[in-house]
Amino acid sequence: MSLSSFKIAHKLITGAGAIDQLAAELTRLDIDNPLIVTDVALVKSGTVELALAQLGGRSYEIFDRVLPDPEIAIVEDCMQVYRDGGHDGLIGLGGGSAIDIAKSVAAYAGYHGALEDLFGIDQVPRKGPPLIAIPTTAGTGSEVTNVAILSDKVAQLKKGIVSDYLLPDVALVSPQMTLTCPRSVTAASGVDALVHAIESYLSVNASPITDSLAIGAIKLIAKALPKAYANPSNLQAREDMATASLMAGMAFALARCMRWRIRWAGASTLPMGSAMPCYCPMS
Repeated sequence: MSLSSFKIAHKLITGAGAIDQLAAELTRLDIDNPLIVTDVALVKSGTVELALAQLGGRSYEIFDRVLPDPEIAIVEDCMQVYRDGGHDGLIGLGGGSAIDIAKSVAAYAGYHGALEDLFGIDQVPRKGPPLIAIPTTAGTGSEVTNVAILSDKVAQLKKGIVSDYLLPDVALVSPQMTLTCPRSVTAASGVDALVHAIESYLSVNASPITDSLAIGAIKLIAKALPKAYANPSNLQAREDMATASLMAGMAFALARCMRWRIRWAGASTLPMGSAMPCYCPMS
């Protein structure tokens, strides 16, 4: 049997009510003044309020300028807000874009050089401030991967920061946080999770552990995605999709599929979940 290495978020809390553990995790990580990295739609939908209710009276600030396909400039803006606000930790609340921005800022905050220096594999010299990831979609798996992908509009390509220092200190995977996810995003992110599972199962770096995660994710997605799309308020379907996305993301990261994704992302402006069926028609 070939040698395998397994690295994911340092702590996973999953299931209905996982968001209720936020205050305890902030205390454990000694975060008294978090910066919440999210987007305007999640603020307006009330999803962010579910997290704010768990802060236990702490000071906080919201950075809600995250956009899909996030640009490098957003990381710079968010980093400035983090420093100016005297924050001591980050909460990435959203889809892959928000969590990737939070991961990038966590890496950048622990470095005194240029952000450009961190692109590539293992270029982050040290761990930055504590990071909590709270996904609001079921698809990207960013809460358990060591990669952040950003768009360089000047060079017209996408760049990746790949480092174990990007792994969140804790991921809170709660189905309640996905209830406001639009049908179109539910479908696209669900397909993204499915392709994560398929890619990891077919990977030359697959192992019995990643195969088990991938097969389990595929089975859950086949059952739950149609239900979550047809009835967005179906909490059980949302929980099954959140679990499937987590499993697929773990398999995908552990089977080391992400490098191919970074190369592909550099040549495309489409969301992953919308484009993947073109590359993987079996999905």
